Amino acid sequence: MEWYFYLLFALIFALAALIAVVLVRTLRFRPKAIQPYSGEAVDFDKEASMRAMQTLVRFKTVSDLDPSQEDEGEFTRLIEALPALYPAVYEKATLTTFPGRALLYHIKGTEDGDTSEDEIKDEQSKKDKKSLFSMFKKKKLKMCHYYRRKNY
Repeated sequence: MEWYFYLLFALIFALAALIAVVLVRTLRFRPKAIQPYSGEAVDFDKEASMRAMQTLVRFKTVSDLDPSQEDEGEFTRLIEALPALYPAVYEKATLTTFPGRALLYHIKGTEDGDTSEDEIKDEQSKKDKKSLFSMFKKKKLKMCHYYRRKNY
């Protein structure tokens, strides 16, 4: 027999072994039981939440690869409407704005090492204007949410 028959036989054997291992592991797999959520139900005003969402959806804020096709006024009106729609967030959070309509909400935590409001303002006022993502990498900003326009 030629050498390539041995090679072909070895490849077929290896493929069969791989299929057998995958099949056996698949049949033996049992997913972990998911523990049901045992926490307390969050009480919130569902009607107010729905009204706020309806208000936000009415703004015609569609991003485009060409910024001249965007309505900057709509984005500005949306950002200006947020404090009235979510007053509790604005009571507890510090808002920092960045170029490109990016908003950063910082809620002070209870652990040591949390970023202070002054540190955020200092970071924003630096001449080189580091990007939001570089600040995340350096772990200078902790618990936060942000809105950022992305070009898709």
